[in-house]
Amino acid sequence: MSHVATLSEWIAAAQAAAAEVATTALCCGETHSAVDAGPAAESLFGAYVPLVAADCQAQIGIVAEWPACQALARALFGMDPDTELDAESDVADALGELANMLAGCVKTRMDARVPGLNTGLPLCVSGHVEPSSCSEHATLGLSFDGVLLSVVVLLSPNGEAVSARARAQTRAQTKAG
Repeated sequence: MSHVATLSEWIAAAQAAAAEVATTALCCGETHSAVDAGPAAESLFGAYVPLVAADCQAQIGIVAEWPACQALARALFGMDPDTELDAESDVADALGELANMLAGCVKTRMDARVPGLNTGLPLCVSGHVEPSSCSEHATLGLSFDGVLLSVVVLLSPNGEAVSARARAQTRAQTKAG
């Protein structure tokens, strides 16, 4: 069995996984998605989880503007939409957990196509992630009960690193500037 899966297969798995996470973990009633509807916003926060096999490396990320990340955290924690969160770290933890759930669902869907996938730990990033030149990438724009976010798939079918660097400064550095 070939371990090479196309970017379109990965994005289809991410789309189905996002709908599953939205309806189960976030209890969303309505979800909408559009492939390659990338984030245009300047101030983004995201969490990425690696999925790695012998000859394939992918990163699955959830990216949104900070207010949307807060709304996702409230939904995950079962809080009212107007409840104040205690700390920014709560939002980062929630987004990391959502990215972990999403990556787990993608892994399950891709298991037959790319056996031996292992899930890594989530990494939170403030700003944009710039894919390496050897990787392919696609963005899935999503709306969960009116909350706008993107699911990003970075893929390196040959197993090389998919993310060269984060282009934006950390959230703390941005606030200081």
